Amino acid sequence: MIFEYELNWDPIWIEVTDYRPEGDMIVTGWGYGDAIEGDEELCEWQVVDQDGTPRPDIEAKLSRDDWNKIDRTARQYAYDDWRDVA
Repeated sequence: MIFEYELNWDPIWIEVTDYRPEGDMIVTGWGYGDAIEGDEELCEWQVVDQDGTPRPDIEAKLSRDDWNKIDRTARQYAYDDWRDVA
């Protein structure tokens, strides 16, 4: 899935390459702590050009704040897409 994202008034494209939603905890017994933790949410993405070619040069220039904003947006787009398919 590729979506457009505006970074400093310039459009860039983000490709979500892998997404797995958070897994549920599995109860294994009746006592305190008798459970197996669920899997953490996984979302991997990369910056691409309009043709889908990876652009590591742009990705390397992202500030931590920009990276976090893109990550939150990518997770939301991926979750919405996953929910529509599931």
